[in-house]
Amino acid sequence: MRGRRPKPAAQRRREGNPGKRPIHDGLIADGEPEKPEFSNPYAEEEWERVVPLLVSQGIAGRAHTASLMAMCIHWGIAEDARLTYESEGLVEEGSMGQMVEHPLISTYMKAIAAYLRIAVEFGLTASAATRIQQSAGEAAAPFAEIGLSPRLKAVKGGKA
Repeated sequence: MRGRRPKPAAQRRREGNPGKRPIHDGLIADGEPEKPEFSNPYAEEEWERVVPLLVSQGIAGRAHTASLMAMCIHWGIAEDARLTYESEGLVEEGSMGQMVEHPLISTYMKAIAAYLRIAVEFGLTASAATRIQQSAGEAAAPFAEIGLSPRLKAVKGGKA
């Protein structure tokens, strides 16, 4: 997909829809993802760490099971590779006696890249977290407790 990522439907409604284009709600995150049987303990730990949080925030549901499983598997592969090359060293001797980068560094980098591509979709990176809408039960901002709007709005004919 080219261009900017689309805004969540709730954000488009909140900010207004000047182009009057249809707003699509997308898939509603209901139900709880089915925890798969992981052979990698690091993948299972990542599932236990991340999935309950995403479900409680209404970001992930039953339909996201496969994506979450893939993300956790990539984490497990990355952790296995990292632990191995950290114990064996970053370089090893090549076939001609030269020093070469440990082959698992490449495996680690690919697994982390795949993990992050999926994690962004769930708002698990710092920049992606700003694009995820809050669940209905949370305050919109720290100022909401005292009745102030989190955003300044322009006043017609004057300054905001």
